[in-house]
Amino acid sequence: MPAPRQMSLLERAVLRPTRPQRGRPKKPGAGLPHVRRPSVDRRHPHHVTVRVRRGVWNLRSQRCFAPIAEALRAVRRRERFRVVHFSVQGNHLHLVTEADDRRAMSNGMRALLIRVAKRLNALMGTRGRLFADRFHERVLRTPTETRNVLRYVLGNHVRHLAQVGKVGIARDPFSSAIATDVVADARSWLLAQGWLRARAGPGGPSTAARPSGALVARQALSSSSTRPTISSDQRCLPNPPGILASSAAMRPPSATALASSGDGVPRALPSPST
Repeated sequence: MPAPRQMSLLERAVLRPTRPQRGRPKKPGAGLPHVRRPSVDRRHPHHVTVRVRRGVWNLRSQRCFAPIAEALRAVRRRERFRVVHFSVQGNHLHLVTEADDRRAMSNGMRALLIRVAKRLNALMGTRGRLFADRFHERVLRTPTETRNVLRYVLGNHVRHLAQVGKVGIARDPFSSAIATDVVADARSWLLAQGWLRARAGPGGPSTAARPSGALVARQALSSSSTRPTISSDQRCLPNPPGILASSAAMRPPSATALASSGDGVPRALPSPST
């Protein structure tokens, strides 16, 4: 009788019968897994997405946007947590946030979402859970990544309309492109200046034209001792895709004016009132 031979790893993988998946099975409709959240650093902003449950009214309406704006304005007073950019879609919110650490991030998001839930439940005359799942977050670590996320967030509604063959205005009134009074000023280098030095994306300016670009970048290069401060009235916003020529006539007088130089880099201009 031949001696038994130990199977190789390849033979074990091929010949061994597959075992059923172990652990607690996922429930129908299960969303984000309860895994450890990424670490939070004040140098790196986060892209946060949160979705509401089915049956909640359309968030892109004046009656629903007003409570959301009130909640954003309330958390603006927080020192260690900031919402710098946002956009409101029909059933979800996009936020670009900054926080000093994980505790500040968790407490800030909890304070914001609780305020939104209470105000919208009171508006709809309902009680109970408003959001479908935990919020999803992604850390932004490079200028290119930050610029792509800003273009995605501020141009999200135009993107959704383009998917169904429609055209919308570039400066979304349900976003921080117009509602600048409910968000905080950026403190991280990536959101204040770094995204202006990003590599060109689809339809963007060339990398060679980037060093002579926006006003904030020129101020940063000319002063090495102090970092320039950017107010909410002169905030540099990325140029969302699909800008319409007719959108210039729809800008309110107090909104941040955006223009592009010959190289296509967006520049911050003083508002008409100044």
